[in-house]
Amino acid sequence: MEEWIGEIRFSQAVENKLLTKHDLTPAQVKAAVASGAHEWARWHTDPVYGRRLILGGSDADGPMVVYLRPLDRRDGLWECLTAWRTD
Repeated sequence: MEEWIGEIRFSQAVENKLLTKHDLTPAQVKAAVASGAHEWARWHTDPVYGRRLILGGSDADGPMVVYLRPLDRRDGLWECLTAWRTD
């Protein structure tokens, strides 16, 4: 499955959560999974949160898992739901 991750948007709440809980910035998340940088991707449907794309990738500081929701799959526009380091 190939999904193009061209642009990732972050709500202020998610941006705050990434920084305070997971010590990640939007730039780090983008470096790990945007523009073909991800190493793997799979769809997951959660009964509470719905359908999300789960990706694995790495930035300069190491590997992470990222959860995205499609905003416009044709244009490669996604919303970040969460992300964390996996090392």
